[in-house]
Amino acid sequence: MLSHASAHAVYKFVVESRDACNPVAIVHLAGWNAEIQARSSCAGEVGVFEKCAKVLFMTADDAEFRSRAKKALEDDTTELLSFLEDDCTKLVQVLKQNSLFIPPQLRAMAGLTRSFLQL
Repeated sequence: MLSHASAHAVYKFVVESRDACNPVAIVHLAGWNAEIQARSSCAGEVGVFEKCAKVLFMTADDAEFRSRAKKALEDDTTELLSFLEDDCTKLVQVLKQNSLFIPPQLRAMAGLTRSFLQL
């Protein structure tokens, strides 16, 4: 996803499972080459990532997901990406896990969850 965005300058995605043909996540890339140092509220460990892309996301288990995904797909600036089911699952897991490094009071923005992906 990250290489696709940098090559085509598209920053909003709906990710679907190629196997089930169902959207599983909405992802907005919000910044490149950020540096994050945060303390995990779960384990108390400090995680440092020298380069990452900041993202906002929503997954299919969110109550507003279907309507937001439909609206996003109608937007010409949103790219549809089809991944294998296992890759969709891994992406959602990484986004959710990485969001835990962000303090709870800062995790939400515009109805989406803040996270990051390592570059």
